[in-house]
Amino acid sequence: MQDPIISKRISELDPTYREFLSSGFPQIIAGTFSETYNLNEEQDAVLENGFVLYLLFFLTRTELASFIAAELPIPEKDASLMSQAMHLALPLDIRTLHEATTEAIAKASSVAEPETILSEIEETEAAMRAINIPPIHSIRTMAGDGKIVGYENTQESTYSSDQSNLLQK
Repeated sequence: MQDPIISKRISELDPTYREFLSSGFPQIIAGTFSETYNLNEEQDAVLENGFVLYLLFFLTRTELASFIAAELPIPEKDASLMSQAMHLALPLDIRTLHEATTEAIAKASSVAEPETILSEIEETEAAMRAINIPPIHSIRTMAGDGKIVGYENTQESTYSSDQSNLLQK
């Protein structure tokens, strides 16, 4: 039975790419490298699973190399070369689709601009005020707690802030 997360990911893929995944060709590529490194059946299955996770965009090429090095008796340098070679063994149209999808995923998951984050915080705080949720309080510090118990006669300066002060820095 196939995991629902994997099924969902497969259903979101380009039909040509999806057809390639079910063609058995990824298993042939993994099997070729298994023979080169004299891997047993269990290790072959591990390599095949790692390669399929790479093809489903759950692993990057670097993560695939780390996976291979961690799970199989293959040195890290060889694992890196193997992941590169497995990628290059893909048919050109599939490799192109894979690279384009990888790039799109990277763009979609990139960190938002600070201005965007700041405006989102301001919107959220305004919405909280509109429904009478109390504002976010200053950060509680050990120095602040110390003053409560009589540590206020110190020469050390303490710092207190709220979220908006932190974002302005």
